[in-house]
Amino acid sequence: MRPVSRPVNGKDEKHRGFETANEIVFAHVSFFPLCSLCPLWLKIVFQKKLSHKGHKEHKERTLKGPLFMSYAPIPPEDEELAYQIIGAAIEVHRILGPGFIESIYEKALEHELKLRGIPVERQQKLIVQFKDIRIEGQRLDLLVGGRIIVDLKAVDTVAPIHQAKLLSYLKTTGLRLGLIINFNVTVLKDGVERMVR
Repeated sequence: MRPVSRPVNGKDEKHRGFETANEIVFAHVSFFPLCSLCPLWLKIVFQKKLSHKGHKEHKERTLKGPLFMSYAPIPPEDEELAYQIIGAAIEVHRILGPGFIESIYEKALEHELKLRGIPVERQQKLIVQFKDIRIEGQRLDLLVGGRIIVDLKAVDTVAPIHQAKLLSYLKTTGLRLGLIINFNVTVLKDGVERMVR
């Protein structure tokens, strides 16, 4: 989202398209850096100090200006489905471990989900609407229960472009919850990132 200028108290203040009273809006969603461990994807803070204790990736920062939440909570059934997906991925990682290419984990996780009675589609076509045309050519790794997109990785580090890619998938499909699961880690919980649109 491109910053725009708006007169505030007689001055032009830069903001990111949200309604603001004076200084900034801080949205903990859809922008980077993104905390995949925090259960709250949008923080509302008014001139308070934000600190996520126990999150080594975070440092304390002071925020100024009114912030507001515009995103509804993820439905409990989707949260439960995400929990089941992560459980299945842990089982795949327990047996296979790190070191294989993404397609191996993709097929293994699809099989594990089906064994658990969880509906899953692999390499589902993604249709991208651009103006008056529909563009094919992109595919989702896994679409689970028709509700959650799972993007699988086997990389040293999940990069911001990987997060941007999943957010684009969510936006295009109209879905709200996605998981990036990187199997190239010693403990799988370190390779799971949850993303909400």
